[in-house]
Amino acid sequence: MCTLTWWRGAAGEGYEVFFNRDELKTRPPAKPPAAGERGGVRFLSPVDTQAGGTWIWANQFGVVMALLNWYDRESGGHSRERTTSRGVLLRDLAGSRGLAEAGAALRARGDLGTVKPFTLAGFEPGGDIQVWRWDGIGELEDAAAPPMPVTSSSFETERVLRARGEAFLSLGAAPTPEKLEAYHRNAALSGQPAAPSAFTVRMNRPDAQTWSRSRIRVEEKRVVFDYLAEAPDLAGEPQPFRAELSR
Repeated sequence: MCTLTWWRGAAGEGYEVFFNRDELKTRPPAKPPAAGERGGVRFLSPVDTQAGGTWIWANQFGVVMALLNWYDRESGGHSRERTTSRGVLLRDLAGSRGLAEAGAALRARGDLGTVKPFTLAGFEPGGDIQVWRWDGIGELEDAAAPPMPVTSSSFETERVLRARGEAFLSLGAAPTPEKLEAYHRNAALSGQPAAPSAFTVRMNRPDAQTWSRSRIRVEEKRVVFDYLAEAPDLAGEPQPFRAELSR
């Protein structure tokens, strides 16, 4: 129940990553992004207070990684008894100095069989997006770079993906960061936010909603993490947070 987009500038301009996190309304509130350290590498990430992991981080080397649940592969019985949090797995990679190192660390893990299916997207300065997928039973897959948006939903998956994809197409070719920001607040079509529903990018339904919107800017000398914590039922304005990291 999440949506990921990104923008990459010309040489030297850095890149940006946008991520809406959708979760059940019964899940405890997350902590906003704060500084951490793993293997001597400084990073920024929000914290899932239920499992202790995260769904997105950015580190001092300009690496960003984001995780989406792969709901289509969770329906079988093989994926129901899992003990390792996907968010903890992602957090464990935050000390990676590049995507090659992250991929090697991911493949070296001996506990993927205890992790539910996921899609993991990684970014680094000067490189393309890299994606890994784990279906819960086979081998870790190096996936082709996907088109935007990358999105997931446990509810009417095909309809949700189609609706969010159509809204993205309205941005035109090569959307700017400003257009991507508008897309993540449901303002892609008219410039004014549309009413949230189960099918919008900033979503709301009786049992789940968008709980946060992240925007990460990776620049030459710093990383800026802007985070909007949404109110229950998306009532009122979100609470903004900002964290920065020198490179």
